[in-house]
Amino acid sequence: MTRADALPVVTALLADYCAHLDADRLEAWCDLFADESSYRIVPRENRVQNLPAAILHLGNKRMIRDRITVLRTAAVYNIHVDRHFVSAIRVLEVSAESARYEANFCVYQSDQEGRTRLFCTGVYEGEIALAGDARFRRQEVVVDTFSIPALLAVPI
Repeated sequence: MTRADALPVVTALLADYCAHLDADRLEAWCDLFADESSYRIVPRENRVQNLPAAILHLGNKRMIRDRITVLRTAAVYNIHVDRHFVSAIRVLEVSAESARYEANFCVYQSDQEGRTRLFCTGVYEGEIALAGDARFRRQEVVVDTFSIPALLAVPI
């Protein structure tokens, strides 16, 4: 598979990723990850300084699923609607088993009072498994700033 062949696969998986998050289908979002996968939210400042600290680190699919369970049953957070926008999707490297990609993103949030504001911007960096149904092996959300303007409860 070439980078050009992998681009529609990566684009479709990222589209499903965003659609599930925007529609609060968190369980379906979780199903987009391979069994051996990771999800991290990292501030750009830490990436630039090569610091390992992440805002959120979920090291496998079981941890991702546990996070969703907590959000559904125990967490209290502001009720809002997210809208994800993804652009400049690039396949950086491809092999028979996987594709490495990056894509810019921004997330807007609308609250119950009808206010919409920019929540965060950054870049998705990751790797997807290409065998069978494409699934995320690694999804790193590199946010442009460490300061996210509200409680970070749901995935970005």
